[in-house]
Amino acid sequence: MRIIKRINHNAVLCVDSKGHDVVALGSGIGFPDGSNEVELQRIERTFYGVDDRYLDLMKDIPSDVLGFSAQMADVIRGVLSYELSPNFPLVLADHIAFMIKRTRGGMMTNMPLSYDIAQLYPLEWKLATFVIDRAESTFDLPLKRSEVTGVALTILNSVNSDTTTAEEGVAVERILDGVTRTVEEKLSIIIDRDGMNYARFATHMHYLLRGLRTAGLSDKQDEHMLRQLKNEVPDIVSCALDVGAFAEREAGIHLGMSEFVYLAIHINRLYNAAKGGEVSASQEKSI
Repeated sequence: MRIIKRINHNAVLCVDSKGHDVVALGSGIGFPDGSNEVELQRIERTFYGVDDRYLDLMKDIPSDVLGFSAQMADVIRGVLSYELSPNFPLVLADHIAFMIKRTRGGMMTNMPLSYDIAQLYPLEWKLATFVIDRAESTFDLPLKRSEVTGVALTILNSVNSDTTTAEEGVAVERILDGVTRTVEEKLSIIIDRDGMNYARFATHMHYLLRGLRTAGLSDKQDEHMLRQLKNEVPDIVSCALDVGAFAEREAGIHLGMSEFVYLAIHINRLYNAAKGGEVSASQEKSI
């Protein structure tokens, strides 16, 4: 196949014999060797229909995480009766890579919505549990059971179907726009709405707004984590408080402690992306 873009040392964007764009994975196939062709026997896995914005995301995901996530995506798709987005393997890889980074950095957060997801989506919960169990053994990590929630949400947010009414969709988009403007004004930044960090943020907000509106969730206190947040990134905490106030005013929802901490994580990533900087070691450990 003809290479049209080298994503990293182990991933390339190609054109197949039918003229379709395809992302190909394989050990060392992205090394510049003077050739714009890749032999089929060197390709270990392919992805069709991937959104262009996910190509840059792949640069930062370790190849072993990509391979693991692709295998897990195959298992999940083989069990579910509905279709998942073509981007699902990469979205899952992004989530798992960040989960590994958080765990190795000592950042342990309680995931919100665990009970509701387990009760409402038992199959997705079972599949997510399988992924976490395999990730523990593959990457030699002691993962918290709450990480199952994050993987289950990644599956649910990748469904290729419209399960939200037009009226609800407009309301959520209006609130999301207001939340985004609040973050921009509070932190004096301009958010790239086409970027991956915003895609993560928007996905989280979409589910948070819909989930909290339909399920009576209880607060999950984590005062130790909140103290760390206030010490390390006080501006982010202040911004998250403003976002929470906006969401409560506009949608009548109240963020519990775990929801608040997870929201702050996404806001911090938006801030660092807008500033073009890296998350400091102290920040990464805190959030």
